[in-house]
Amino acid sequence: MKNRELIQRGAHRFALEILGLYTVLWITGTSWYPLGKNIYEEDWDALIILDACRVDALREVAPEYDYIKEVDSVMSIAGTSKEWVDHTFTEKYQSEVAETAYITANSFAEQLAEEDRDYLRYLESEKSIAYKSDLFHKYLSRDKLNSDDFHTFTPLFKQIVGDPVDQLHPEVVTDVAIRTARKSDANRLLVHYMQPHKPYLYAYSQSESYKDRHRRPFKYLRQTGNKHRVWQDYLDNLRFVLDHVETLLSNTDAKKVVITADHGEMFGELGMTGHKAGIIHPVLRWVPWCVTRAEDSGEYEPSEHLTDDQATEKEVQNRLDALGYT
Repeated sequence: MKNRELIQRGAHRFALEILGLYTVLWITGTSWYPLGKNIYEEDWDALIILDACRVDALREVAPEYDYIKEVDSVMSIAGTSKEWVDHTFTEKYQSEVAETAYITANSFAEQLAEEDRDYLRYLESEKSIAYKSDLFHKYLSRDKLNSDDFHTFTPLFKQIVGDPVDQLHPEVVTDVAIRTARKSDANRLLVHYMQPHKPYLYAYSQSESYKDRHRRPFKYLRQTGNKHRVWQDYLDNLRFVLDHVETLLSNTDAKKVVITADHGEMFGELGMTGHKAGIIHPVLRWVPWCVTRAEDSGEYEPSEHLTDDQATEKEVQNRLDALGYT
């Protein structure tokens, strides 16, 4: 029995090392040769990121929203938010970034303000020997921009809606984005919502029975096999954020608005759930690309919200825990 346990542990450790090596190789290689479309390769006045939004999901709910006419798809440059941040804001697009007012609820944007960024630290790699080696760190591309390179950088990820949900309400993102758009002279507005990414805040926000499946949907999926229930929760969380996107579009002026995602989400494809770096699968790497427009009616007055420097580091860690990254 003891020998069997040792063999199982050894096999598990070997698998982790292989996964870690693959992830490190992938990130090192794509730091020089990213695979997919950078958002700055296209013209837009405002671009809205829906975190972990699948193409088929947006197409399914599109008929419910007048501002969504057609949902095309493009290949994202990333399979995770950290990967997206690293590959999007590079020196090649420095002039475009300098024209961008960036409002983000994603915790990984925090690295843009870090002096010493860790480009190889991913959940799949950080415990591996490859990650601990200086070799791969040495060969990483160093063309990444930081928060000072934006016209304005407004991180919102330290704002917490309160127990039992560590997640940012899309209304906060919408209010800050509208205020920014109305007063800023930036040529581009980039708004990163956290929905439809888990936890599925819609249930808690709408006073429904907030269950463990809303906080840990993929654990529920593995235990029950009920993909339909998890998928419906995911769609409801998508509708939840799209309702707030509608408010943003009717209170902002922008001739060309693009609604897209940083990456998609896996619901059992290839035996995987969630999203991981280095996985090339259509539901993960192909993301929506929906073109619309915005016109400010002036009818909505956004609320004031606290700034991130009033939150604590513990709150940042709580948010990462809630998103399943630690």
